[in-house]
Amino acid sequence: MSGRLSLNYTYIAAHLKEYIDGDKSLDVFEPEDIEKILNESKLTPNDFEILLRKLSSNFQSINIYKCARNTQIPTNSLQDAILTLKTVRKYMKLTLLDGIIDNMNQIENEMSNYTKTIQKLQSDLNLIQNQKQNCEKEIQSLKSQLKEKEREISESKEENNIRKEILSKIAGLQNSDVFEIIYNFLDNLSEKGNQKILAKACEVGFWNVKLKSMWENNVLIEASHRGNLGLVKSLIECGCDKESRSNQGGTPLIWASGHHHPDIVKYLISVGAKLENPDNYGNTPLIWASGYGHLDIVKYLISVGANKDAKGDLGNTSLIWASKCNHLEVVKYLVSIGVNKDSMDKDGKTALSFAKDQIKEYLISMVAK
Repeated sequence: MSGRLSLNYTYIAAHLKEYIDGDKSLDVFEPEDIEKILNESKLTPNDFEILLRKLSSNFQSINIYKCARNTQIPTNSLQDAILTLKTVRKYMKLTLLDGIIDNMNQIENEMSNYTKTIQKLQSDLNLIQNQKQNCEKEIQSLKSQLKEKEREISESKEENNIRKEILSKIAGLQNSDVFEIIYNFLDNLSEKGNQKILAKACEVGFWNVKLKSMWENNVLIEASHRGNLGLVKSLIECGCDKESRSNQGGTPLIWASGHHHPDIVKYLISVGAKLENPDNYGNTPLIWASGYGHLDIVKYLISVGANKDAKGDLGNTSLIWASKCNHLEVVKYLVSIGVNKDSMDKDGKTALSFAKDQIKEYLISMVAK
């Protein structure tokens, strides 16, 4: 190599890819130069094969052997190792590698078969796992269905027990005390919060049993009369008719208004009881409350829209009834909110006509006729 320029083998080795992939020729290098370049190069098995193929067009196998015998070729897989051995065998004419290559090819084939077997087993395992998941879902679904059926059976048994208890209670009733027995039975269920049995009892008509009196109140009306708010609520929640009537047409709201149970009045209004629903004589809840002197209920009914000048069938207004029954504070309140103080009943009488003592003096002072 005397007389030639000194080559930078490290640089050429770093750029050897340009000779492998491009059009640059390796003919410009001597065998000893190529050997030094390859000693410093980092080639993949593929690049090594391409390089030796190009060298084979100008160099004999012995020279290729000398150039490439110390080249370091990284092999990251069995395929890389086989390719490297095949390249050496082909371009260096090393037939002694044939057996090794054959064995390695066999190993590769076996590994490929093992890989396929593993993949097949993995696929089968995935299928089994999916089937297992589906089975678990199906089991869970069946458990849910079973639980639902058990709940339905339990409810059915409970309903049967309720029916038996109601039938047993009916069988034990005596005509003489039937109303009070039923009233107390329903009241007891309400106090205990046993709404299911109460609902069944209402369903068979217990709530509509009549009190033996001139009014013939049912249980809901009588509960309103007695001020039993808990029982009233329970019966309404079970679907009992809040507009039901006594023998003389009194509704639960009328009875609560007339007998001073403001909590029941407010509850009945809150659940939609009719404010102007009169009894058989045309008297509204406001007329009842006024006639009995319940000022707080009168004020409440007015506040929720009651007709202050409503008349009964005989022409009696709230003011006439309050005056007739001597309830001064109710009279004063009704006059203060602008009721017609000169309204007449069918006999032509006004509130002043029935007034006595202080009420008479008050109405005269208000220029009532």
